[in-house]
Amino acid sequence: MDITYCGIRNALWTVLILASFASVLPTGANAARALPQPSPIAQVVQLQFIPLGNAAAIIHQTLPRVRVQTDVRSNSLVLFGSPDDVQSARSILQGVDVKNPTRPTVEVIQLRTMKPADLIARIHPLYPDAQMTRASKTSIMLRATALDNAEIKALISSLDVPLESPAPTAPLPVEDVDIKQGRPKDVARAIAR
Repeated sequence: MDITYCGIRNALWTVLILASFASVLPTGANAARALPQPSPIAQVVQLQFIPLGNAAAIIHQTLPRVRVQTDVRSNSLVLFGSPDDVQSARSILQGVDVKNPTRPTVEVIQLRTMKPADLIARIHPLYPDAQMTRASKTSIMLRATALDNAEIKALISSLDVPLESPAPTAPLPVEDVDIKQGRPKDVARAIAR
């Protein structure tokens, strides 16, 4: 009997305590205001590859709570919002602001030993989509996709190496020989044959 009485009494106390807290806590729309909200922050994200307008549109569509301002002079977006939302926006921008691997790049490559015309004649048939032209007496201008560019540069570095000069040989030993009969010129000709 005591166990039942104690169990009911504890249950009643729990209900009374919860009811007293419920009357103090705000409900509905007031509940959201009562919880502390993180203070908004602002961060600048500088872009390298995608246009500002496209980046701003992506953030507006994916994270509408983040306010975005563009700064054309520095090619940057200024993000305003909660720390979590701003960090999410930064992550999205880092994922989309990448170089297009199919877009060609232009680069001038200095040569050490080969002539530009000879190098172009050897490499261009292997990469017909790449554009190679003579930039100077010792360099070529290469316009190719990132993948082709890396392969062509590796090929150039393996072809454009100085010719190895033969290792110096030890000098032949020299001996003096006394010639007792005949002229020295005649003996030298006989040895040379």
